[in-house]
Order: sequence, then C-alpha cells, then structure tokens
Amino acid sequence: MKRTSIVFAATLLASLTPVLADSPSTTLPISRVTLYTSGVGYFERTGTVDGDASLPLSFPLDQVNDVLKSLVLLDEGGGAIRPVTYAAMDPVSKQLAAFGVNLSDNPDRATLLNRLRGARVTITCAATSAAPPVAISGVVLGVEQRDVVAAGPEGAKTMVAQLNLLGDDGLHSILLSSVDALKIDDPKLDHELREALQVVAQGRDDNQRSVTLNFDGKGKRKVMVAYVAEAPVWQTSYRLLLGKKPLLQGWGLVQNTTQEDWKNVALTLVSGKPISFIQDLYSPLYVHRQTIQSQLGESIAPTSYDANMNDKLETGAAVFAAAPVPSFVAPRAMPSLRGVERKVTSADAKQALGQSENTHGARLGESLFSYNIDEGVTIPRQQSAMIPFISSPITAERVAIYNEAVNTLHPLTGARLTNTSSLHLLGGPITVFDDNGTTSYAGDAIIDDTQPGQTRLVSFALDVPVSVNVKRGDTSGRYVSFKIAKGLLTTSSRTEQSTAYTIKNDSESTQTVIVEHAKPGDSWKLIEPVKPTEETQDVYRFDIAAPAGKSATFTVRESLVNSQTVALIDANLDAINVYMHDGAISSDVRQALEGAAERRQKVSDAQNVLNRLNGQVQKITDGQGRIRDNMRALDQASALYKRYVDELNTQEDTLIDLAAKIKAQQDVLTKAQADLANYVAGLNVG
Repeated sequence: MKRTSIVFAATLLASLTPVLADSPSTTLPISRVTLYTSGVGYFERTGTVDGDASLPLSFPLDQVNDVLKSLVLLDEGGGAIRPVTYAAMDPVSKQLAAFGVNLSDNPDRATLLNRLRGARVTITCAATSAAPPVAISGVVLGVEQRDVVAAGPEGAKTMVAQLNLLGDDGLHSILLSSVDALKIDDPKLDHELREALQVVAQGRDDNQRSVTLNFDGKGKRKVMVAYVAEAPVWQTSYRLLLGKKPLLQGWGLVQNTTQEDWKNVALTLVSGKPISFIQDLYSPLYVHRQTIQSQLGESIAPTSYDANMNDKLETGAAVFAAAPVPSFVAPRAMPSLRGVERKVTSADAKQALGQSENTHGARLGESLFSYNIDEGVTIPRQQSAMIPFISSPITAERVAIYNEAVNTLHPLTGARLTNTSSLHLLGGPITVFDDNGTTSYAGDAIIDDTQPGQTRLVSFALDVPVSVNVKRGDTSGRYVSFKIAKGLLTTSSRTEQSTAYTIKNDSESTQTVIVEHAKPGDSWKLIEPVKPTEETQDVYRFDIAAPAGKSATFTVRESLVNSQTVALIDANLDAINVYMHDGAISSDVRQALEGAAERRQKVSDAQNVLNRLNGQVQKITDGQGRIRDNMRALDQASALYKRYVDELNTQEDTLIDLAAKIKAQQDVLTKAQADLANYVAGLNVG
C-alpha cells in the first residue's frame, strides 16, 4: 500500500473512532471475590467517578445471563443509578448491517466511499512538489475504476480508482491514491459511523458482550458494582504431619479464569452449595398474539372479589433463625509460604506446616462456612494460586482400620483426627507425612467436611503386619414370648447371629485396630458389646487393642426380633399344638391355649358331622337324578317303573330325616363356634 493510502486510513480512523471510556481495570477494578463450591463467584468492583459517567464492562457471552440476574449498583456519593445498557444478542456482523453505513464486511476505501454516496465531505489531497495540500468540499458521487495509459514507449494500461466529488464549483475527479484525509460534514451520518465503529471496538471477540453502567451525579464519588457469575469450584488439599505434635496445613486452590488480573483483592472462600441456576434473560422473548377484528358490544361490568375469610393475611413464619456469627482467629500470625522452593527436610516440614496466611472463618448458616483471607490476594488473569488458609496443631491418634468390604485380610494404616482448630475443614485430599526422626511420605488420604471439634478417620496405607480373620457363627432362632389379647395370639421370635474377628499383630508395638462391622439392617439390635466406640449409618466401630506379636479375638453378637399375630378363632389345631409345646410359653398362656384347643376341637367335630350329613344328602340327590332319567324311557305300567317309584318314595323319607338332623347339627356347630368366640375374646394373658 502506498504511503498516501496509509495516511488516509489512519486519518479516517482517527476522525471517526469514538473516544472510549477507560478500561474497567482502571476505573472499576475487582476489589472483592467470594468463591462458592456451587460453581459461582461473587465479584465486587469499586472505583471513583466524576460527574455523569458511563462505564463499560465486558463479559463472556455465557456469563451475561448470570450478570443480568444478579447485578447490583451503588452510588455512595448520592448520585442516581441510570438504566444499564447492554449489547444486543445478535452477532456484530448483524448489528453493523443495521447502521446507515454498513461496515460488516470490512469495506476498503473505495467501497466505503461508494456507500457514502450523497454525503457531503471534505477531503485533503496530498501535497506535491508543485503544489501544497488542497482541501476540497463536495458531495460524494462515487468511486469509479479507470484505465490509465502509463507514460513511455510501451504505453501499458493500469487500473486506478478515482473519486468523483460534486463541489460548489463543479465536478472534481480525484485519484483516490492522492487523498490523505476525509471528514464527513453531515453530523448525523458522522455519528452513525462512529456508533458502528463503537460496535466494532466492543465486538472484536464475538464471544464477549458489553454491559454499560450509567451513573448521574456531581463531583468525585465512590461507586460499587457487584454481580454473581460462573466461576471454577475452589478446592482444598491438606498436609498432615504425624508425630508427637501432629500438625495440619490446609491450602485453597483458586483459579482466576477471568480476563482481568486480581490485584490485592479481598478473597473469601465459602464451603457449602447455595442454590444457583441460569435463566435466559438475554434472549428477547416474544409472545404470539392473535389478530382480532374490532367488535362493538356491551361494556364489561366491573368485577367484585370476595373478602379474605381469615382475620389477617398469613405472611409466613420464619423457618430458620439467623445463627450468631462466631469470631474465629487463626492460632497465630504466620508469614506467607509464597516463594518457598527447596528440598524439605524433617525440620523444614515442621516449620512449613506451621506457616500460613492469616485466615479467619465465619459461619454463614447451617449449610455455609467461609474462609476470609486477611491479606490481599493477587492472581494474574488465566492463572491459578494455592493459598494456605489454615495451619494448626491437631489431635491425631494412630490406628489401623479394618473393613472386610475394603480388604478381607489386612486393615488400613490410618489416624483418628479431631479438628481442634477453630475452622471448619472443607473436604479434600490429605498428603500424610510421618515424623519418625526423618520426615517421610506416608501416603494419601481423603477427608469429608469436618466441623470444629468433630472427629474423622483417615487411612493412607495398607497395614501388612496386621491380619484379620472373620468367622461367622450359625444363625439360630427361637420363640421368646407369647401373648393373647382380644382373640389374637402374638408370638415373638428372636434370631441371633455372631461374628468373630481374630486379629494377629506381627508388628513390634501394640496396635489399636478399629473394626468396622457392617450393620445387617435397621431391625437388628447389638447385644455384645452393649455399645460400640462409634456408630455411623452403615457400620458399628469397635476399638480393639492388639498386643504386639499376639492374637486377639473379638466377637460381635446381634439379634433380630420378629413378631407374628394369629387369630385364635381361625387358627387350626396343628398350629395351636405347636405353640402349646414350645418351651418358652408360660403356664397361663399354655392353659389358655388348651382351653382354646378344646373348644376349637368341638367346632371341628361339629363341622365334620355336619359335612357328613350334607354329603349323604348330596349322594341321595344325585341318585334321584339318575332314577328320573331312567324313568322317562319306561312305560309307566312296567314293573321297573313301579320299582323306581317305590325307591324314590323311600329316599324322600330319608331326606326328610336328614334335613332334621342337619338342622340340629347346625345348631350344635353354631353353639360351639359361639363358645369358642366368647372364650378367646375374654382371654388376656401373656
């Protein structure tokens, strides 16, 4: 490109590019960051404005909805908060196409001037050796391409761009290459082009969107802007030094994935997961509306509504009371660990684990706990940092932890930790070092959230010198109680099971082995030992002392009681006899069952007699049906026919006799059943 073209482009850009406000990093730097374990962060910016101010902030496209949902503005100098404006969701190319001069396709000079046809401009032509710079005003007619024959014998043709400008004194044709500067004289068009360039400036990255904050006021004053946006989940990792004086050091891993440096920000790390969601507030919403023809009709009468039947509006009672915020102070002020890069010896490890940033904690409620870093934190953009937030002596008892589901033969080497610090410990990995004269790496562990004063188990290696053998005894069951009330017999049976743990300790020192015994179910009860050392939702924990070089056996006994209810009036004799001969039954219950069995036997005998009589009736009835079928085929004067008639007469006499017996037997059965029912209803023994 020729020098004149470069000068023209630079001059045109300088004349059209709007003066942008200072970048957010200089006007509203990030002053406070609070990170949550729910994947969001609270960001606070503070700065000073003078008079009326418009401050643009740029956010990644996927964070705009969070910002629109949570943005808070505060003018501490008594100024007014004006509407916040933000870039449209359309891409930059689509936004630019909407302006009077389309810059969406990055036009060259000739294309741009053609799009300015009809606009009044003032151009400055380059100076030559024969003439000074010339300024010409006029209306742009357009740019044309012309063939020009070069001077010389060959007369080669070249294509040149020529600007046609209609001035007050006529038409000017000017080589575009000779134009140094151009100024648009139409204020409206000039403003339109400046706005288009503003969109270009703000939309260099199509994944970013600009949000402009507007303040109205007088003089210099402090303003604050706060919002919630997506942020990486901060994490914790710990260093545990075991020995005579156990120490715990905690580090918070923080990532600054924003496009801005965090310089000396007040950092708070919050454990807990407040509910957070994304709602699309950025996309414009349109409601489909039906088109209805105008109609004339009666006016609508006003509507009245019934009054509230309650005495007052129920606004709802507070469910959770605000918890007091205790003040926690780190054990002592320690210098920062930043810059410590050398080989760690035993003494170094002790010293390192005793150093930490000044940190204090605050309980925000039953589900949230925060670590407030007292010193300002600086993290460059797209960088991460490890921030030591706790260093404290801790109670740690060496133990071996056996769980058959984890390893059937050996327990795990571990420790029982008690959080004697003043801070809540967010769950995370622990690197364990053993101070046994020389500090050595012992293994890795994991810990869940731990409140101050709470105890947790951690394990970090396989304890090979200790082995465990598990033997389960036979499951046995027997009746343990009988009770009769209101005609119901309730029996209770107990099932017992035992599990023996034989622990062999081949090490040179006595070991405390924690046996984790799986609970068989909620209905099972622990018999022996009466009470475990610890109990969780799934296991009992028992502390067992395993002497050096010896074996020890520990037995766990559990029982399950099942109850069953039977209605004596419906129970069969076999079941009653089984209950009567059980060794666990009392004499009163046995006597009551004997009375019930005697009456139940009478009911059964009466029922059997009644069933036999009904059977005889049924047999005669079936025989009469066969005889009548045969009689239909015989002559009524025949001897066989007369014989059948005599037989039917005899059977009818028998049926009459059986009917009387059945009626009498039914009375016997009813009386026996009533006697049984009255008897069992009056029983109340157990």
